[in-house]
Amino acid sequence: MKEITVKITEDKEYKIYIEKGILNNLGEHLSKTIGNKRIVIITNPLVNSLYGTKLLSVLRKDGINSDLIEVPDGEKYKSLSTAKHLYDELLKRKADRTTTLIALGGGVIGDLAGFVAATYMRGLPLAHIPTTLLAQVDSSIGGKVAVDHTLAKNIIGSFYQPKAVYADPEVLQTLSDQDIKNGIVEAIKIAVIKSPDFFKWLEKNIGQLLKKHKDLLCEVVKEAVSLKVDIVLKDPRENGLRKVLNFGHSIGHALEVEAGYKDLSHGEAVALGMLIETKIARNRGMCSEDFEEKIRKILSFPPPSLSSPRKRESKSIFKYIKNIDYNQFWETLTLDKKNYQGKITFILPEALGKVSPTDNINKEEVIKALEKFKKEWK
Repeated sequence: MKEITVKITEDKEYKIYIEKGILNNLGEHLSKTIGNKRIVIITNPLVNSLYGTKLLSVLRKDGINSDLIEVPDGEKYKSLSTAKHLYDELLKRKADRTTTLIALGGGVIGDLAGFVAATYMRGLPLAHIPTTLLAQVDSSIGGKVAVDHTLAKNIIGSFYQPKAVYADPEVLQTLSDQDIKNGIVEAIKIAVIKSPDFFKWLEKNIGQLLKKHKDLLCEVVKEAVSLKVDIVLKDPRENGLRKVLNFGHSIGHALEVEAGYKDLSHGEAVALGMLIETKIARNRGMCSEDFEEKIRKILSFPPPSLSSPRKRESKSIFKYIKNIDYNQFWETLTLDKKNYQGKITFILPEALGKVSPTDNINKEEVIKALEKFKKEWK
């Protein structure tokens, strides 16, 4: 087992546990973290069918009073209306401030359950059990919780740290190919930001990761989490350094909004975001042509439609670039939560391990990068 301690303040810390098969003895771990207090698991139907019943059985066997609430799957359900449904269900169950919420699922469940934990009765204990690669390497780490608005992603939220995170790489074997790719995109992101060595490791092992090699998936989770935690600890509330973790997310989030939070996955959107934001950096002379080619090459695998548009004709993610309304897209970018005092802020890459916050992005250069991207696609 790998344990990573996240010490937010002198008197507040929690641990991230990464271990194959940890779900089988989770009751023992939770008893040490939260005692024998009541637990309510929040998950979606698919994850419930795979792990929900099993987890309830494990917890009840260890004498932990536990319950489960299902919510629909998908980014469009990461909303205030779904949060209200969860508030209603918690009230029906007479959940109080000693009730621990467990987010069992991917990034949507983690963000949604975390938001509810932060706001119900002004705060319930929270634990994450991320079941996707993206959630294990990124979204369950760092304490950012939120729901979406139709006009902007993650715009309603808070910083709310969990009591613990339990990542079991064994569950990644049940993921679809697309879900594996979504997680690899986030691993590539943190490698570009912070670790040339990890980037080279990903270049070497990406083929085996796509085949769900168990040991390599475990290693990618451990390394990506360690790198992200190192940044989070230096800036827990994203006042400065932590903003670099948004590389690819300014363009990516805007694309998700424009797509109505459907068809276009978060990983697909971030992959496009990294490619286009790298194009902006290249146009500014901030990075070399060789560096841009490295980014293009490593991102040539996800998603299938990025390397071969004919494979997903009706749902090709390229349609979100090809048919883009530049004025509307720019308006969406202006609503991004990462902007500051009316300035559009992007994280632009310069080289492996070096990215820079840039707050003087203008509409013309975004359009130029999108146009160039479309030409290169053809």
